[in-house]
Amino acid sequence: MRKCLLGVMLCPLLLWMGQAAGQRLIGKVLVGTASFYGERFRGKRTHTDEVFDPDKLTAACNKLPLKTWVKVTNLRNHRSVNLWINDRMHPKNKRLIDVSARAAKELGFYARGLTKVRVEVIPPP
Repeated sequence: MRKCLLGVMLCPLLLWMGQAAGQRLIGKVLVGTASFYGERFRGKRTHTDEVFDPDKLTAACNKLPLKTWVKVTNLRNHRSVNLWINDRMHPKNKRLIDVSARAAKELGFYARGLTKVRVEVIPPP
């Protein structure tokens, strides 16, 4: 009973700490390569336990905390989009960010597959 009660009390604290970590990073900028993931991952669970939908504006990133909002700018054409980081990439992946298919289309690199991007942590909408 005590363990259950302790778990119930700690859960909100851990969620708050995760959100606070993202808040402290507002303004942080990273530059690197972006790729995208789409249909073959549709319906699979993300690391935040959401169901992945390639038609939503989400991303996977290993360099920033989950549940962080970012503004991703394609450095080739200067298009940008705001994304919610709700997933992780394979640990050996050297890319900075993996965006949803919709985000890749809005950023203008869907056909190319990869592009150089600037990722800036932003406040939640």
